[in-house]
Formats: sequence, structure tokens, C-alpha cells
Amino acid sequence: MNDPRALTASRPRVDLRDAIRIGMLLAAATLAVPILRELAEASMALQMLVLLPLMFACGWGLPAWLSTAREARLIMATRAYGLALQTFAALATSVWMVPLALDLSRIDGSINLAKYALVLGAGTAARFGCRGGSWPVTLFFGGNFAWMMVTAGVLYLEAERRLCGNFLLRDQQIAGAGLMAFGLLLGVAICLWAARRAAEH
Repeated sequence: MNDPRALTASRPRVDLRDAIRIGMLLAAATLAVPILRELAEASMALQMLVLLPLMFACGWGLPAWLSTAREARLIMATRAYGLALQTFAALATSVWMVPLALDLSRIDGSINLAKYALVLGAGTAARFGCRGGSWPVTLFFGGNFAWMMVTAGVLYLEAERRLCGNFLLRDQQIAGAGLMAFGLLLGVAICLWAARRAAEH
């Protein structure tokens, strides 16, 4: 006979995976609409604060389409590559904070496609790297990435000229302020997560 407590404990996990799947479908449907995608790509702020985080979140949620057992096996199989996965995730995401990279993605379709593929892959790599790797490694990479976001945000916000030829100065300043806020929130979240993991060990 099944333990009712075990069944109850498993329900939130199933519901969470279903919610992630629904969210990914909605995100994919939104990105598939040319007008909405073009609107987001035309704004530096929308790209950095909405579009790219959304793609990263979709990549993070991709394993939700696998069964729990299959995902657990993949986590175990990639445990030894946690450092490499988190390195890839950090590099594949941070490159799109470079003004030249964003400019090139606006004028070259292949680079724009590579942008989506890299950020999507970065989200999946980060998920497996965090789930299978040690918490000090995640704290190191996450903390450095948060600091990079804040630093880039300050540069964008305080620049007196446009750093990207395809975006307005005001748009650049909004993106900078948003990156600073996101970076601070990410830094706090990672520190709290690391403190909890350290307490568990």
C-alpha cells in the first residue's frame, strides 16, 4: 500500500514540472511571433532584461520535459563536468553583454541565431552544473557573473555616448539600471542559496 505522505510530497514536484513546461510553451509561442520578437530585439533593455533571461530560463527548464528518473541519471552522468558546464554557461551568457556582440546580432541573422542557441544551451548547462556540481563552484561562478552584471550595468548607465550603434542612449541607460538591479538580486540569491547548502553539509 502506498504511503499517503510520500504521494503528497511528490505532488508539488510534479506540479512544478508541469508549470515549467507550460511556461516554456508560452515563451516559445511568444518568441515565434515575428512582431513581438522584433520588438524585443529592437530594444537593448528588452533584449538584456526580458528576451535573454527568458531564453536562459527556457534552457534551464528544458530538463523538465524528461522524466524525473532520467533527469536524475543525467545529473549523475554530468556531475564530473560541473566546472566545465558552469564555465560554458557563464561565457555563453556574458558574451551578449558586450556591445559589439549585440550590434552584430542585429545585423547578422546567423549571429542572432547563435545568440539564442548559446543562451538556451547556457541555461541547460547551468542547471546541470548547479544540480550536480559542488556549491562552492556555483558560488564562485554565480558570484562573478552577478558582479559582471553590476559592472556592465554601471558602464552602460554612466556612458555619455551610445556603446551600441543600433540602440538609443536612453535605452542603453535603462538596460544598465536593469542589469545592476538583476546583478544585485542574483548575488543575494546565490549567497542565500550557498549558505543553505553549506548548512546542509
